[in-house]
Amino acid sequence: MFRSIKVNIILLCVGIMVILAIGMGSVSLLSISKLTEQHEAENMNRIAEHKREQINTQLIQTEIVVNFVANAINRMVENSIAIQDDGIKASLDVDMYDAFQNAIGKVPAVCSYFIFYPGNKYDGNSELWRVRQDNNGEFVPCDKDMIQHGQRNEWYEQPVSSGKPQWIEPHYSEVQGRYIISYVVPIIKDDTVIAVVGADLDFKQLLDIVNRIRVFNTGTAFLLNLSGDTHYTLDYPEGIDASRGGQLKLSHGAMFVPNTSSFELIRYNWNNVEYDMADAGLRNGMALAVAAPVREIYGQAYIVMLRMIVFFILLLIVSILIAFSVGKRITRRLAKIADVAHQVGQGKINIKLPIWANDEIGELCRVLNDTSDKIHDSMEEMHNLTYHDALTGLYNRLGMKKYIKEWFESNADKPAALVSLDLDDFKFTNDIYGHTIGDIALKTLAKLLLEHFADKAFVGRNGGDEFVVFLYDTTKDEAWKKIASFSKLAKSYDVNGKNKSFTTSIGFATYPDSAKNLKELYHQADAALYAVKLKGKANFAIYTTMQEGLSRQQLGFNLRDVAENLPAAIFVHKAAGIEADVETKKSHTEGEVLYASKEMFKLLECNDMDDLLKLIDGDYKNLLPKEDIALLEKAETPADMPLEYSPKQFSVRIRTKSGQKIPVVGCRRLVDSPIHGRIVYVALLYKK
Repeated sequence: MFRSIKVNIILLCVGIMVILAIGMGSVSLLSISKLTEQHEAENMNRIAEHKREQINTQLIQTEIVVNFVANAINRMVENSIAIQDDGIKASLDVDMYDAFQNAIGKVPAVCSYFIFYPGNKYDGNSELWRVRQDNNGEFVPCDKDMIQHGQRNEWYEQPVSSGKPQWIEPHYSEVQGRYIISYVVPIIKDDTVIAVVGADLDFKQLLDIVNRIRVFNTGTAFLLNLSGDTHYTLDYPEGIDASRGGQLKLSHGAMFVPNTSSFELIRYNWNNVEYDMADAGLRNGMALAVAAPVREIYGQAYIVMLRMIVFFILLLIVSILIAFSVGKRITRRLAKIADVAHQVGQGKINIKLPIWANDEIGELCRVLNDTSDKIHDSMEEMHNLTYHDALTGLYNRLGMKKYIKEWFESNADKPAALVSLDLDDFKFTNDIYGHTIGDIALKTLAKLLLEHFADKAFVGRNGGDEFVVFLYDTTKDEAWKKIASFSKLAKSYDVNGKNKSFTTSIGFATYPDSAKNLKELYHQADAALYAVKLKGKANFAIYTTMQEGLSRQQLGFNLRDVAENLPAAIFVHKAAGIEADVETKKSHTEGEVLYASKEMFKLLECNDMDDLLKLIDGDYKNLLPKEDIALLEKAETPADMPLEYSPKQFSVRIRTKSGQKIPVVGCRRLVDSPIHGRIVYVALLYKK
């Protein structure tokens, strides 16, 4: 049968449009599917990573306190025999109480702590177990009957067997009436475990953090144990396993193993519903998992896909109609569209189609251009979220690594400097004023960094109060000048309409002067920062080899050693008549003693802090004979006196435990403590 060229052209045009529509539709649907999957995977992993840090903070703080106590015991006990000394045990009791009482504010989940001496029976005398009271936050001794009733072997046999610090899996404490997890550290002398020190965390408090996590509308969050066969929620702190109604199984039937996930989501089936899950490993070996139904995660994507299918069907119909009306001309335009579609399929989404006329083909070109723009905008947004910090707008840790690495790859022969800095006493800012003010402080510092290091610099936030500045094409001398000027710069942020000043600690290293590669540059900058912290903060330093091995923990240990070994008798008491906290208006006990050094105990003939407190009966002025109190009052600083008018010197007599009156020379200094409000430091020297 005869067919005209027109019919052949029409059939050709229709055929081309059908193929084009199918091709572009497939490419678009595949792109949307992959973009949705990638975006949701990043979103859920970001949620898991963020909440993981919140839980890990309490775990880390618990490890720090327990390790601190363990190290203190190691220093006090010379050998395995010395631990049998009741005096040493009593001293350990005081040190542990102080350490854990001070940690209450940092680790609210800590509910008890203990020390056990292996080889001894539970008798209420050869071990120490203090439980936290909910009404006042203090730790009180656990009586003998409760200890014997709640004794367990796992918490000390496991670390004794391994000889290493260890986290114990969640378990129920009959003594405390709650589910707990425990961190336990064995103390070894003469190849013998002489003691086991540990702390318990309220497991429900950690699960409450998990319970507050929101994932889509019906998503959930839970904790997984070490083996991955039990998960824990606030409703089931004892854990859910195969015997309780189902196992957490992957779609292919294998058991899930925590801490093995990549950036991709893990699919599993629970009660005949498919879920996608992201997980993040915790310090205690468990894993935090966030999950949501698959249909909910990809629901919007399915709707978009359906709309695109409908759109391409309509587009095909329009194209056929246009083919019948324009014939040969349309073939040329379709060839161009086919070429662009091919390039889009290869990932070139920023290509634009020309608008030939105000007709259906022109509308098709406009729609395709809009689709390309939307995909391009979505990719730009995802790129921004991936490499930028949401709070400050600076580069995040991943962004800094990316751009610094790219610079090194093409500029290895040029000088550079890496600056590591943080905001001094940022923890106090959050504790006193709240996280909202803390965020203002972080954003203020970020703005100052951008303004000061505007030229030839990458500025980023690693997380928390830690910031990084990479100065490229910058010599050692140039970096020193820039950093020195920033360190001297006055810095403040707004707190309820008032300016609150703050300082920063800065460490930096240079390339290639000291560091030979990027890894060394990061390490040296951190080492320099630690050195600044150890010297008192609010300063800056360049890396030197003498800084190797320094750590933040040394700060606390060194200061304690200095205080305990000074030749002067030192004690600290609350300032009489001064409000402890201006914000909360809480008044504290007049003359309450907060601390006394070993030399103070020696001077007063006291054995320990309890002995001293009995001697003074709640008021430090009881250290003096009545006739000398007036001399001391002359040296006291009035409540409204500015801090710069202290310290005050004085000469008085001190009444010892035996009744002796010893002449001393003293010096008082009035200071503001972020924890206790206005307090007084007193140093006494024996006057011969």
